[in-house]
Amino acid sequence: MNGSRTLIARGERGVSLVELVILMAVLSAAAAASIRSLEDGTGVAPRVAAERLARDIRYAQRLSMSRRGTCGVSVNAGNETWTVFENSNAADPVRDPATGFDLVATLGADEFAGVRIAMAVFGVGSSVTFDVEGRPSTGGAVVIENSSGDSVTVTLLPETGLVRISP
Repeated sequence: MNGSRTLIARGERGVSLVELVILMAVLSAAAAASIRSLEDGTGVAPRVAAERLARDIRYAQRLSMSRRGTCGVSVNAGNETWTVFENSNAADPVRDPATGFDLVATLGADEFAGVRIAMAVFGVGSSVTFDVEGRPSTGGAVVIENSSGDSVTVTLLPETGLVRISP
């Protein structure tokens, strides 16, 4: 016989059409459930928003050191936004180097639908600035949560400016 053909030994069998249909149904159900969990703001959305805030805080810190000036982040829980600013003026947002637009993040829409700022406290206010050496004016925390009550906390440590995300 031709050596390129593989023969199935007696007693062995392949996968039946019914088994394939059952496998496809299970995988479809799992995919649908995971898509639904992302659409309603559950799952990864609060974590992604927290990572973006942490990145923006670190960016303001590095910007202060590289420009030898004062930059910071102002968090507005009422408007569900935060702004990276320079010149100690929260009304003077820096430009996002990736987009060229003002570096202002807005929760509750687009990729952050169903996500909100539950609390923002830096010292006695909701803003933090960094000096030319990258030291924050104060420490603080921002809690970001979704409609299901899942929350993630971004913490800025005083003196060092280390940013942590938990849980």
